[in-house]
Amino acid sequence: MVIAWIIVVSLFHFVNTQPFRDCGSKIGSLISLTVTPCDKTPCALYKGHNSTITIEFNTSETVKNGRISVHGVLAHVPVPFPLDNSDLCQFVSPTCPLINSIPKYTHTYTMFVKTSYPSLTRN
Repeated sequence: MVIAWIIVVSLFHFVNTQPFRDCGSKIGSLISLTVTPCDKTPCALYKGHNSTITIEFNTSETVKNGRISVHGVLAHVPVPFPLDNSDLCQFVSPTCPLINSIPKYTHTYTMFVKTSYPSLTRN
């Protein structure tokens, strides 16, 4: 059975190597999250530039494949942002399948922040 695993990232509320809020992980635990570049907290993502998000996590179940879901938060409402490639296995190390005997996986995704994305202000 293929288990679809979604990593939900509220991009505009996570900070570089600072505490983060787990948005409801069901079959794993988030260990850490970093955003690069990040000049101050909360991190800003700049339109027309790349941002890299690195998530360290573990899993309690075998995951053969999955998809990445990225959200920004507008007026406390998660708004999905489309990704060019949402295949989890292409951005995780060690690669899929994910198994619970490996203590830590690292997911790294670099995305171009499109100028068409809505503008948000830091809190």
